[in-house]
Amino acid sequence: MERNFNLIKTDQKKIEERILPRFPFSYLTFKSDCKEHLHAFQVDNISHSGMRIGLKNGGHKYTEGQEIKGSIHWRGLEVLINGRVMWTRPYDLGVEFSKNKGIQSSLQKFFSVENIVAGIRAVNTEEFDIQTSGELTHWLRADGPAEIFIWQHVDREYSKFQFILLDSFVEWQDGVGVTTGKASRQKDLDAPLTPEDVYLFEFDESVDHQKIKFALSVIEHLSHDVLNSRINDFLSVKLGKILA
Repeated sequence: MERNFNLIKTDQKKIEERILPRFPFSYLTFKSDCKEHLHAFQVDNISHSGMRIGLKNGGHKYTEGQEIKGSIHWRGLEVLINGRVMWTRPYDLGVEFSKNKGIQSSLQKFFSVENIVAGIRAVNTEEFDIQTSGELTHWLRADGPAEIFIWQHVDREYSKFQFILLDSFVEWQDGVGVTTGKASRQKDLDAPLTPEDVYLFEFDESVDHQKIKFALSVIEHLSHDVLNSRINDFLSVKLGKILA
């Protein structure tokens, strides 16, 4: 199962760091309009309000407060954005998107349920030759916008499932129930079998029904070739109970 550590509790928030497997590459990239930045940045975190982008070998020349323009590319799709650099480090930087209605509308369409589901595929299969723990039985992903993890007990009953959708997560755990919150990828880890990521999970005080509805929409649109009907029904029932 996924590893948890560094539980942080405050008067308002519960925050955990989680270690999850990382796919070796991503098709979600950002290309700047600036002639000084001809490299394609990998998009590590993204939401409708901003993104974190990085270069594996570093070397970007952006500075805090600088305007940034360009295009996000994903599976043959493209969306034009502009915004402002909020912070920088040698290998990555944080970008806040413009609140312009046109840009926000374009981002909503770009990351629609239909587009996300069209890019989802199972990755812990022979096709990708990725090794994961035996408890993680299903790992589906659509690059940056979405990942779905499903774990089982040794008796093959489901123990946990988790949706990471843009900057949000929805999680069900046997004996605990459903929780929701914000998820952000923090850093890479070099592991012997499969590369891993450290995520920061910030839990909502109460279950967010909008996040549940988003996850249910993804389930509803998933092909049974990607996730069989038995598992699909199980996820739907567990999340659907929250909205009943």
